[in-house]
Amino acid sequence: MSVEVLLFFGCLVVAPSFAYFPEERWSPESRLLQPRVVIALVARNAAPSLPYVLGCIERLRYPKERLALWVATDHNMDNTTAILREWLVNVQNEYHKVEWRPMEEPRTYRDEEGPKDWTNSRYEYVMKLRQAALTSAREMWADYVLFVDADNLLTEPDTLNLLIAENKTVVAPMMESRAAYSNYWCGISSQHDNQANWLAVTP
Repeated sequence: MSVEVLLFFGCLVVAPSFAYFPEERWSPESRLLQPRVVIALVARNAAPSLPYVLGCIERLRYPKERLALWVATDHNMDNTTAILREWLVNVQNEYHKVEWRPMEEPRTYRDEEGPKDWTNSRYEYVMKLRQAALTSAREMWADYVLFVDADNLLTEPDTLNLLIAENKTVVAPMMESRAAYSNYWCGISSQHDNQANWLAVTP
């Protein structure tokens, strides 16, 4: 049985992968090798932040031959697609595998009010992209999947090593924010803290 670990909005989730036949099951590698990780990046209208995001990914202290890149972009009104394509062409030989999923058209969602508006159709499409990335990681027999958004700057080069070392089903770093946004939100349920206390602890 292989194991995939999903970093989803900052949460690390472990899920088993099953096979129908014994010969399809994952064969353990040497423990001297670091786990295989798929970095899944979804970006839209992110041209200003992409150079910083991609630079952080390149500076991760993790063997690139143990990393695969899964990159998708869609509905762009800027040059996000061109930036990602150029970057992937330049780094593709450094990584174990690169999977590129661009959508050139349409450039907008019909029900959106602007390029950064999150409509229901946008949420639905992003969920489909994340599921596609997870499916691809399973097909590659990846041990872990790190989901990264185009506004997540992984400034700690040891992010992957630190998360993997936690050896937990779900684990996440607290994302620093310049506003009240983070990868954890107080209003999910009545068990969570109230907003006043949440704002007090948000970095």
